[in-house]
Amino acid sequence: IAALTHWGFFWANTSVIYIAEIYDNYENISDGWAGYWVKWAGLNLQWSVLCPICTGAALWLLHNKAKEEGRSARSVKSE
Repeated sequence: IAALTHWGFFWANTSVIYIAEIYDNYENISDGWAGYWVKWAGLNLQWSVLCPICTGAALWLLHNKAKEEGRSARSVKSE
């Protein structure tokens, strides 16, 4: 859940920074609009894709671990 919350904060912060650059006519980026898109894709796109994938994988592992421990606890009780 913390990872999902962090992902939301990441997108909120990133949106403010990059939208501000658009409104400022790319003056803070030396390469103009092309540098803007290269930096956005190179610096932020992987985080926007990897965060949900890693969060889903972590929840899947946690679910399987809990299920496995539940089975072992039931088998110990039945013995």
